[in-house]
Amino acid sequence: MTKNSMRNKLNNTDGKDRSTPKDLEVRGTFAQAPAPPGEEPRSPTREEMRGNNISAVEYGRMVFAMWNWVPMFVAELEEMNRGKVGRPYDFPDSLIIWILRVMALTGLSFRLVSGLSSSIMALFGLPSPSYSRLQERAALIGEGIAGETVQQGHRQGVFAVVACGNVSERVRSVGIDSTGLNLSSTSLWRKKKWDTGPKDLGWLKLHALSDVDSGEIIAYAVTDDSVGDAPLLRVLVGVASEKGHRFDTVYADGAYSSNDNWIYLCRENGYRFVTSFRSNTRPTKNGCEARGEAARLWCSLPYREWKKVSGYGKRWKCEGVFSDFKRFLGEIVTNRSKAGMLAQIASKILTFNEYKVTRAGIIGITGNGVALA
Repeated sequence: MTKNSMRNKLNNTDGKDRSTPKDLEVRGTFAQAPAPPGEEPRSPTREEMRGNNISAVEYGRMVFAMWNWVPMFVAELEEMNRGKVGRPYDFPDSLIIWILRVMALTGLSFRLVSGLSSSIMALFGLPSPSYSRLQERAALIGEGIAGETVQQGHRQGVFAVVACGNVSERVRSVGIDSTGLNLSSTSLWRKKKWDTGPKDLGWLKLHALSDVDSGEIIAYAVTDDSVGDAPLLRVLVGVASEKGHRFDTVYADGAYSSNDNWIYLCRENGYRFVTSFRSNTRPTKNGCEARGEAARLWCSLPYREWKKVSGYGKRWKCEGVFSDFKRFLGEIVTNRSKAGMLAQIASKILTFNEYKVTRAGIIGITGNGVALA
């Protein structure tokens, strides 16, 4: 067996399927059953189809309903200037966040969104920040996010750890995964036609703890690409719990299946942890009774059967969150300063969560019977 084939075997990569010890035991023998046909995905319900079709329309209407936003801007500006000595403030924080929300939705640059917002604000007799002032205020928001992370003492390469404010009374099932955010503004035509284009500025990693039923992100971390996935599980679960989010089950792929994570989630905090293992896993506890039970189940069943029995088939939904996020708001981060990047990512996640809450309110109950609103 070559080194590559051994590595693939231990990482559960056997063609298109993964392997448990039971699969390896019977592979190539008369006991090996033919692969069953692939399962048909569940058809979306009428409410889900309606939510998919009109949630973006409803959210766009909400964002640009200026008769709701302008009184908020005016009231916050009056409060900020009450008793202030010296030059009064011109722009409330809520206005800056609203502009960043519009920027996230439209993909406009700071210059373009500044021109758009000034035209809209002029209709209501209000000033709007210039693009340079908007960048400064966005950077202040990002510096605040990064400052909180530094105070918490997280490892090098972690730029921000944030628990979102979309706290719900509903007990959630959550999944964790990571994806890349592109720092290069891609232009494939320029590259193909003229062999010119933007420099490769690399990627940031977005680690997200998300609700697998509603698709909302409840906590996230922004890191460089040197930071692994497994250590961020405890960090994100911890900050989400401290913020007041309630959840009972955590889904994750095998990259998160460390003994430390099993002990932290199950033995210390009583969560249910659903994850996969390597093909050479032994059915041992390794310091956590729940880990031992899950490993014994993994070792006793073929992968396809184990996936159904364990509930691991629900894990893909946290990957679906990233797919929705990038389709809706794109994967490119255009800011160049660290503070500006963090502010842009924060505004995208705020916008994405508001959109998902709008969709949840339309759906009400998912086709799996989970009440979202």
